[in-house]
Amino acid sequence: MSVNLIHNNTSENLIAFVKKGQYKFYCLAEVEYWIAEWWDGYVDLSKGKLEDLYFEFLDRFKLEYLELKKSYYQLCELGDQFKLDGNKPALFIDFDTRQFKSNFYDQSLENRMPSGWTGSFGEVLESIPSDYKYWSVKDKKSA
Repeated sequence: MSVNLIHNNTSENLIAFVKKGQYKFYCLAEVEYWIAEWWDGYVDLSKGKLEDLYFEFLDRFKLEYLELKKSYYQLCELGDQFKLDGNKPALFIDFDTRQFKSNFYDQSLENRMPSGWTGSFGEVLESIPSDYKYWSVKDKKSA
């Protein structure tokens, strides 16, 4: 998926950091895809477990990390703090521990969990490994 954060509508499209096993990546998708209680409507549960199937489904929204970092750096050059803050991850989803963290202010996503999941509202950036923090543009040459 091509990344252009300059034109991202951050009230409709959210960036999520997702992980399962050794796989970790970012996704950019419309809010409706992050309503976890609806995940079973996007996959065929007769083919496996919800966590496995929905994690695979998210591949269509996957962002390439270096493109994401480059696009965020372009936002930095514009200096629009609202856009900078809105284009940081709003969600952290751990498919192994079934934890869903949100700092998205609308729709109470953290309260709309499927059975067996835990949702919480608050800071998500601290949960993301340091080597995945694209908004830390200290190394501008790699952006």
